[in-house]
Amino acid sequence: VELNRFFLLVFAAIVLGAVFDAITDRICRWTGIARSYGLSLAIIAFLAVFVGAFALFGAQLAGEFDTINQTIPAAIEGLQGFLDRYGIGSSVSEYAQLGSDDLSRLFTQAGGFALAAGNGIADFVLVLVGAIFMAANPGVYRRGFLLLIPGRAEAVAAQALDDTGAGLRGWMMGQAISSLLVAALTWIGLWLLGVPAAR
Repeated sequence: VELNRFFLLVFAAIVLGAVFDAITDRICRWTGIARSYGLSLAIIAFLAVFVGAFALFGAQLAGEFDTINQTIPAAIEGLQGFLDRYGIGSSVSEYAQLGSDDLSRLFTQAGGFALAAGNGIADFVLVLVGAIFMAANPGVYRRGFLLLIPGRAEAVAAQALDDTGAGLRGWMMGQAISSLLVAALTWIGLWLLGVPAAR
């Protein structure tokens, strides 16, 4: 399991490094600046988008939780009063107590959830650092990989790496365009329906 996790992290670092490399190449081509500056701008842009999306959706989720926290107690009191009028409030209260016990046990497991979240953050940092190193000088890692290949197969392996890189860049570009298109159409649809979160 740990070995699978390691290979997944390496693969994620390679994919993210390819993203940084493609963005850096575009920035350097458009602006003519050095690769180190272009890579810095690519990393800043990626982190800005990531943090912005997290802040946007985090604020919306926090607002929804505040709304739930304000409406649920009043709803529970109204439901309790309604059940008491029909003489079934005591039995429902017993089931509610059982549910609250289960909820208490769930909260006791919050430490495990926090630990899992911490591991996820650590994995993200490792992937980010590995991607930065790969994107900073991809030729070094390419040559290092080719040195592991027998000499007679080196040309084929090099061509396979080039084809894989081109295919990965094309796939990432297609995914980016598709994601932007879906996001735009979803926002337009929610805005036309009057959903508050769409604004």
